[in-house]
Amino acid sequence: MTRPLTVELLLLALGDDSGKPLVDSTKLKAAVAGAAIVDLTFDGALRLTEPGDPEFKGGRLVRTTQAVADPRLAEVAELSHNRKPKDAVGRIAGMSAWKDRAEGLKDAVLDDLVAEGVLTHEYGKALGLFPTNAWPLARPEAEREILDRVRAAVVTGTEPDPRTSALVALLHSVDLLPKL
Repeated sequence: MTRPLTVELLLLALGDDSGKPLVDSTKLKAAVAGAAIVDLTFDGALRLTEPGDPEFKGGRLVRTTQAVADPRLAEVAELSHNRKPKDAVGRIAGMSAWKDRAEGLKDAVLDDLVAEGVLTHEYGKALGLFPTNAWPLARPEAEREILDRVRAAVVTGTEPDPRTSALVALLHSVDLLPKL
């Protein structure tokens, strides 16, 4: 089953038993933002401009006429328009803007995975005071195929497809690859 990169990234970013993120929240938000941008690029809703593009400077993400059904992803596409990829990630992840959109996107994806039965959502308290959340894996087979593709590309040197290449790059960029 092919899932969006945002989903695949989050499945790998959570500890199987603990359900806690394997990286800090800042890195996780940046990874979610990057995965959403790559998803939109693969879907054709965003494109990267080439040097000499008559309308935009080279190396910028621009919105295409492709419709985006998910309102959160539509907002990501609009925020990414005419920005360098790193600036778009910073803006979506709340690093260069007041509003953090990556957290809402992450929560929506996790809620979908809980509704699908892939994860369970556990609430708790740290020190009896601070609320905590965990999303342990309920169906390991959902993650296994993704992890097998990543390991084949990184460990055995199998030629990855573009989606796996993008996933490996995202995992590497936030220091998740060694933890897997």
